[in-house]
Amino acid sequence: MSIEGAWLVANSLDMGHQYSFHVSEDPVDTAFDVDYDTPSEVPDLGRASIWTMIALEAPDQLRQRMAWALAQIFVVAPDDTTGRHTEMFVNFYDIFVRHAFGNFADILREVTYSPVMGDYLTYKRNRAFDSDGAYPDENYAREIMQLFTIGLWQLNPDGTRMLDSDGNQIPTYSNE
Repeated sequence: MSIEGAWLVANSLDMGHQYSFHVSEDPVDTAFDVDYDTPSEVPDLGRASIWTMIALEAPDQLRQRMAWALAQIFVVAPDDTTGRHTEMFVNFYDIFVRHAFGNFADILREVTYSPVMGDYLTYKRNRAFDSDGAYPDENYAREIMQLFTIGLWQLNPDGTRMLDSDGNQIPTYSNE
């Protein structure tokens, strides 16, 4: 055996590759068990394959874990980032890798200009208010406030929700 053979891992089960083993005996589950290096009809496989390879092998594990945490905050729907859109998702995910130790404003700016987020939160091809009375789609602006920044309710310094004089929770904003 050569030096290379001592640390290389085969891509097939019969050559000793453990990563390809299926995890369930359920026929429905095993229908979706595929090798990560084999093209598949499973739409999310491209994204999962790329992410898994990087997550397992990247030398900058702290950065990768921080990027994963940020991607759990700035979520996009899997249906919008699968199949032929894998490269778009990888570019979106790279925002978090680049800014893993950066500041929130830079992350928010780059996420805002991402076509993936534009598709997900419906602001792609959005129009401004016009004279016919059509209003712009404010979905992304609302999501920035609700999900990514200030949240739905005003908070006390200890994280509990502020209450008004009647004991009602105080919203952070209104639609007026």
